[in-house]
Amino acid sequence: MFHATKYAIILMIWGMICTQVTQAEKVVWRAKVERVIDGDSLQVRHQGVQKEIRLIGVDTPEYTQPWGKAATYFVMNVCLDQEVTLEVYGQDKYQRYLVKLYVQENELNHLLVEQGYAWVFPKLTAESRPLKKYEQEAKRQKIGLWQQDNPVAPWVFRRQKKKRKTYHYKNRKPHSLQSASSLQN
Repeated sequence: MFHATKYAIILMIWGMICTQVTQAEKVVWRAKVERVIDGDSLQVRHQGVQKEIRLIGVDTPEYTQPWGKAATYFVMNVCLDQEVTLEVYGQDKYQRYLVKLYVQENELNHLLVEQGYAWVFPKLTAESRPLKKYEQEAKRQKIGLWQQDNPVAPWVFRRQKKKRKTYHYKNRKPHSLQSASSLQN
């Protein structure tokens, strides 16, 4: 009986700790959008400091892909030079802040998916899971990038582009020793 009570108390404390950590993961900022890098990456000014942000849970086409420029211009029209609210969930490997961005009451991440300018990121998280139904509806109605017969997801496009660069580099003929030494002069 004593062990069961002790175990229950430990579980209760652990649950309280986990709840506090989960709530602490999201921080809310007010910021001004100063630059739109592409459809899902922006620069904002928060408390006088410029910061790069990445919209969490979505992936817009690369700028050189079909719909890439359209996604970028959509984001510019919605939030460039606007005061916005950011829910910050952490940072990615490039040190960009992962955020949900709100212009007034409108969540940009949601709008991008709903209007057919973005895919929901393939690794579903608690933040991106609710967006999946909007992506399915945009596909069904052939909105935005879903008008294409076979749209290429940005993560596939980036992988293919990386392979092309690697292939090109591997198949280049090496410079002769004579031409390499002439470069030093």
